[in-house]
Amino acid sequence: MMPGRGVRVMTLTLLVVLLRLPAPLAQAQITEPQVQALLESLDQAARSLKTDALMAHFADDAVMTLEVPTPDGPQRLRWNKTEYAKELDEGYKDAIDYTFERTETAIRIAPDGLSATVTATMVETLRTRDRLIRAVSRDKARLELRNGKLLVTRLDGVIIEFEQEETAEAV
Repeated sequence: MMPGRGVRVMTLTLLVVLLRLPAPLAQAQITEPQVQALLESLDQAARSLKTDALMAHFADDAVMTLEVPTPDGPQRLRWNKTEYAKELDEGYKDAIDYTFERTETAIRIAPDGLSATVTATMVETLRTRDRLIRAVSRDKARLELRNGKLLVTRLDGVIIEFEQEETAEAV
């Protein structure tokens, strides 16, 4: 049975209305330049040791994990955004110098353009009054568009090298 004329007219009217809607109602998609800009902003915030600036790029429900080597085998640490910010504040408050370098960065945008994954190797060095710490980690971040803003929704790291030494001030 064919739909009646009234149904066809209503369907045609809906199609005409939909076609006239502004383009911004279409779902935005992540682009590689957006991801690069986010990475640069994260780098700048980290180098300045500003937790608030760094965490502004994380979703409120973001989850961060870090696998660290211990004598008893790897230990996995997990934080929500608030807990992670507190960890950063604690680490930053004693920092005299902090440097890092990101290498082997790979960006993969999902086929639907709504999420992206960034993998990289991070080499970090933190100096406090009495210690010098160097860590190399392999990190993977999931990025998503939330209300038109690209945010980190998950960050997973695995420390693959770790060195710590006391400095002359410690003695």
